[in-house]
Amino acid sequence: MTNFSIWLAIVGLTVMTAMSRSLFLLAGTRVKIPHNVQRALRYAPAAALVALIAPEILSVDHTLSMAALQPAQNPKLLAAIFSGVLFFYTRHMLLMIVTGMALFTLLRGHFW
Repeated sequence: MTNFSIWLAIVGLTVMTAMSRSLFLLAGTRVKIPHNVQRALRYAPAAALVALIAPEILSVDHTLSMAALQPAQNPKLLAAIFSGVLFFYTRHMLLMIVTGMALFTLLRGHFW
């Protein structure tokens, strides 16, 4: 890439970011979001969290492989499954985090 291409990309991304963030301010009036879109946006935080966590859980030695899908070979996956089931039944976030990390720490010492 040339210097011009790099600067063009930086300026273009800056303009696009500024426009997308100020679109609602430039409209001047209150924008009514349809009910279906509002309902779909409630799942955005959970989807973002899954997108951040899933690649880490489903990788072994920083690579995705079929071995990562086997709980007996992947302590991260086993701890995540156990934590998910625990949260499903108790709905206690702090208990899920502490138990999941403790289980992962114990299993990590066993597997690695």
